[in-house]
Amino acid sequence: MLYDVSMYDQDDDDDECLVPIDLPSADQSVIYTISQFFIEQDRKEKRVFRDVRKALDQLYEKHGADYASIGIMNYITAKQGWDLEILLDKSEVEDFLLARHNIYDEDIWQKVLGTAAMSELRREVFKISQTYLAHAVLEALGMEQQDNSGGAFPQG
Repeated sequence: MLYDVSMYDQDDDDDECLVPIDLPSADQSVIYTISQFFIEQDRKEKRVFRDVRKALDQLYEKHGADYASIGIMNYITAKQGWDLEILLDKSEVEDFLLARHNIYDEDIWQKVLGTAAMSELRREVFKISQTYLAHAVLEALGMEQQDNSGGAFPQG
């Protein structure tokens, strides 16, 4: 049974202040259909991730991490239209830790990814990317205008 607590006086400890709420009964077939949908989506997602992981493992084994990573990034850039940049890589983080603190930690990359500093870096990079995106679009339009008219595109 559900109770409406908005009418509950917090100074009064009596359960009499709670007002029961009658909820409409749900159609069991609708609940079943929705449950089946989510279960099937979860299964599909797990299959896709398993297949992707298997394909990527084979790619890494065949070509090595550097070539595989570059190939994957180029593919995603072309297929999805995303511009992917690696701001840091694992070896840079490990090298920094070793050089600065004379420590090696094989889990440092995962630890660094979860820090507030990395979240702030991502936010700052996003803001900068939006600023330069605007500049790049204007520049591209200017170059297109120049190509089409033969004259200079007015700046400003």
